[in-house]
This record gives sequence, structure tokens and C-alpha cells, in this order.
Amino acid sequence: MFLVPIELRPTIAGQGVFTLVPIAMLQPVCFFFTNAELMPRREYDAKQESGDIKVIRSGCRYVLDHFVCSTLDTEEPENYINHDEADPSMLYHCGICFARRDIPADTELTFNYAYVMSENDSQTFTDWRTGRQVIGMPGHETLEKSTAELLALFREKACRQGQDTMPAPMVADGAARKIKVTS
Repeated sequence: MFLVPIELRPTIAGQGVFTLVPIAMLQPVCFFFTNAELMPRREYDAKQESGDIKVIRSGCRYVLDHFVCSTLDTEEPENYINHDEADPSMLYHCGICFARRDIPADTELTFNYAYVMSENDSQTFTDWRTGRQVIGMPGHETLEKSTAELLALFREKACRQGQDTMPAPMVADGAARKIKVTS
């Protein structure tokens, strides 16, 4: 569900989603929970492997090893958000897309698919800009990276606004904490 007015337009990837209005940095742009089925990664991977078109077209990581996919028989605009690894306009974090920067009207809305795909996803593809294969990350890595990026965006926005009261980084030396996740 988009929280801003959008329009589908032709792109190099077929169709893409474009904003019709300017979007401020960190503004929530869309979320993936309306008319959705929640499933564990093993079920998601099995449905991908079996060719389940709903899962292939609309499935995305929610958080850790849980995925959502549409329960509707119609295409939703969210299915047309294109991948951009180098400079995506949005950050996908736990089912919500946030603006990574101020986004002018008539800009294509994109995010890095590695955040939404399973590391075992059968529907991999090659990034048109980098030539690299796009592969999903393990759930804990997705959560760790998207959380770190979201915090960095909040810090950046606070600095732009002249605030110096942003919380300190979660790990002072910059090293990532390893968290063991069991299913």
C-alpha cells in the first residue's frame, strides 16, 4: 500500500513506480502488509521452487526468516518497484519502505532487492547496472543492515537539521554484534 500518490510508467525493466509528489527523507512511502499471507522461509522457498506465481511476483521478506506475499489475484503497484543496488531511492526495513533521501516528484521509486529476497530465492536475476547477480541475505543480516542504515539516515537528517542529540551508535567501535538466531 502506497502512502503517496504514484503512477506506473515504462522503464528499462518494463514498468516502474514513480512518485507524483516530492517525498521527504525518512518519510514512509509504502508497506507490504495489506492483503498479505505471512509464512516462514522454508514455506516461502518451497513455493518459489514449485513455481507459485503469487509468491514469485509479490513475496518479500518481512523480518528475520518470515516472508509475506499477496493473497490477491490482481497485480499490486508494489510489485512494480524496481531493484537498484547502487542508489535506491527507498530503504526496505521490515515491510516498510522509507525515503532514503529527499525524493523529487516524477522520480522512480526503487529499493535493493537483496533486503527482500531469501538467500535461497529461486528467482535471482542480474543487476542491470552492476552486472552482478542479486541474491537475498540471511534474515539476521537483512535486519542488521537495514536497521543500521535506518539509524544512519536518522543521524544524517538530525545533522542536517542542526540537531546534535541523536543517540550514539549501538556499537561504539563500529563492529557488528553477532546475534545467534534459532528457528
